[in-house]
Amino acid sequence: MAFASTWLCTVGAFHFFTRDNPGNLEGSGLLLLTFILLTVYSIWCLFAIRYHFSIWMQYRMNNAQVSLILEPDQKCSPLKKSKEESAVSSPVFPPFIDRQIFEEKSCFGK
Repeated sequence: MAFASTWLCTVGAFHFFTRDNPGNLEGSGLLLLTFILLTVYSIWCLFAIRYHFSIWMQYRMNNAQVSLILEPDQKCSPLKKSKEESAVSSPVFPPFIDRQIFEEKSCFGK
């Protein structure tokens, strides 16, 4: 909508500049309106992007824990390994997961 309004203001300004009386203020006013419209839209986009980015970072920090829930009938290893697969001694932990808490609550610490 902002781009359509900008285009209409620009076309109107060039129409007023090419008329017989180029000293009118309508063309200058429409160009000023176009500039103000683009400035306000750009500032709004900047603030919206910054807000959504900060909310996304806050969500990532608050929801960083991942837990593995096993069914009651499953053993510690939910996946069966074939003979070709090698056993992994310990999983790879991202920096935001506390390894000690994970090992206490899972099968990996046994």
